[in-house]
Amino acid sequence: MVEAVGASDYDDVATENGRIVLTPVHPGGAASVRTCLAELGITETDVTDAVTWARQE
Repeated sequence: MVEAVGASDYDDVATENGRIVLTPVHPGGAASVRTCLAELGITETDVTDAVTWARQE
């Protein structure tokens, strides 16, 4: 079973139609997101500004 989904350090647990669903979570995923943002020239300040804008009433 592990071979089918790959080894993970953590699993996200959810329920669907009365079943327990475990989804592997790979903590290194955030690093790849940061790399993509850097390649696009999006800075931490850009993200903070976007969140602030989105939370305005």
